Amino acid sequence: MHYRDLEITHKAYYEIEPMGELYDDYMRQKDVRQWTETVSNGEAKKLLRFIRSWDPFFVGKPETFQRLYSEISPHIQLLKNESIDNVNLDNKQYEKSIIHIFDKTAKNLSDKHQSTDASKALHTILPKLMVMWDRKIRAGILKNVNKDYGTAYVWEFLPKMQKEAKEAVSSCMEEKNLSYAEAKKQIEQSCREHTLAKLLDQHNYVIFTKPLKFKNFTEWELGKGKITEIEQKRLLRKLHY
Repeated sequence: MHYRDLEITHKAYYEIEPMGELYDDYMRQKDVRQWTETVSNGEAKKLLRFIRSWDPFFVGKPETFQRLYSEISPHIQLLKNESIDNVNLDNKQYEKSIIHIFDKTAKNLSDKHQSTDASKALHTILPKLMVMWDRKIRAGILKNVNKDYGTAYVWEFLPKMQKEAKEAVSSCMEEKNLSYAEAKKQIEQSCREHTLAKLLDQHNYVIFTKPLKFKNFTEWELGKGKITEIEQKRLLRKLHY
């Protein structure tokens, strides 16, 4: 992936999805000081309200989430400094921890298995590492919407996301003659300071969940001279209708 793909899809995300701002609102309101080995009831309510804004059928309870978070917290602490581009996915301890927190959250966040909502919750807790997904993203990337469990997330989805993230940073390094850290920082700074993990979500969302609207967006941006024909063609090759 070229780094411009992340920048273009980041802009498209906010043009296409009116609810996109809800993530930014929630992350600004979140008090990270209250997320330690446990989490306060008030912070749990904020998170569940954010999830419900995307999923009106979500029925999770803050007290249930507080218990869930306390149980997965040791794994969260292990992973809290990792990011999608540099985490060692071959590390067996990391692998087991991500699978565990994903499956436990998907099973216990609500009254039924909620893979998409679990990815949202875990991304907000580990925003540099966990990448959100939904049914259409799974269909587009994994070719199977039913691969909604922890092993598929860790063994198939995250490695693909890591490859994309590394490619994006490398392309920025090469084009702008920057170090890895400088290139990564520049990409994130150009996109509202969002992490690479969040930018990958936005990219996947417009490509796989909203392809027709994204196609229209690229035509509009091309007409205004905001993107090049090469960039548009590269992005349109990714679309699945």
